[in-house]
Amino acid sequence: MSAEATKTTIERKQRAILAPLITFKTTQAAQRKCYTFLVRPSANKYEIAKEFESLFKGKVTRVNTTADRAHKRSTKKGKVRKSDGKKAFIYSDIDLDLFPKLEA
Repeated sequence: MSAEATKTTIERKQRAILAPLITFKTTQAAQRKCYTFLVRPSANKYEIAKEFESLFKGKVTRVNTTADRAHKRSTKKGKVRKSDGKKAFIYSDIDLDLFPKLEA
């Protein structure tokens, strides 16, 4: 593994914001400038706000988080454990183009 690949892997593990969560409900919330992201389960509100401001160059007014705890599901292969997750609802003063616009 090269030094660049190792550095990228380390940076990816330390990021607080993992990916945007795009559903119909979060797209409606994005019109009110509330953006929903999947975040690292160990990340706190301050880390999330700091990373959002550095990524998108906008002011964060509020951050709400919710934890999705792991649970078991029955499948054809037997019991499968779903991993832990965490969502962050970030209120900001900027418009992001990550979320599609809904027409009324």
